[in-house]
Amino acid sequence: MGIKMDHAFDQNGDRWEADTYTKGTGAEPLQCKCGTPVAHNPPYTREMYDQSVFVQGYFRLYPKGAHAANCRFGVDEEINEIASTSEDLIESIQHNRYRMRLVMIKEALEKGGRNFEDDGGTRATAGRTYTHNPNLLPAYINSAKRALKLRALCDKDQDIEQHLELVFEGNVKVAWNQFYFEPERHAEAYYAVSHNTVQHPVAIQGAVSSVRTEIRGDKTKNVINLHSILQVR
Repeated sequence: MGIKMDHAFDQNGDRWEADTYTKGTGAEPLQCKCGTPVAHNPPYTREMYDQSVFVQGYFRLYPKGAHAANCRFGVDEEINEIASTSEDLIESIQHNRYRMRLVMIKEALEKGGRNFEDDGGTRATAGRTYTHNPNLLPAYINSAKRALKLRALCDKDQDIEQHLELVFEGNVKVAWNQFYFEPERHAEAYYAVSHNTVQHPVAIQGAVSSVRTEIRGDKTKNVINLHSILQVR
């Protein structure tokens, strides 16, 4: 699996953009710069909430396809790079497979960066802890942000979850489709949060419209309003 590509090359080496390409225009089959064959998903409109929504075009791998080693459109290469600079935020569990604990940033914020070790009691049930010094918190946040940006570039949840596993608290696995909500799934995210159907953190992709702080004078209650996908093209 791989990252959604905004361009590809034909057999003559000519570059084509995903949003403007039409089948048969270039010398097919098209391919990534690394030489791997790719298919074109043209732009289209879909009905959502009784309105038409524009979806941008992109190039993608064929089923069971894989980019060449070191290709920047390979999910595994991107995750390897993120993990290598993550200060243990993303831990390796086997070759080309990593684990990210959703509780880590929460722990770091609660501890305020203080040093601590597993005490064999309640801490042990939460799995490995990572807050060793206050200087690591920016690395935690940066690594998580990069992983989320990578997911935003993927065609499907499966593209990233075969390389990066999500775990909350002890060893409770969290499916990417229950953690990461793209704009077309905002309604599902709202339902999950407002009805308290999830206990783990969630990530919501979108463009910020406005921010309201200290709702009704309560400093712990803040609201981020996102632009509706129906209004942004």
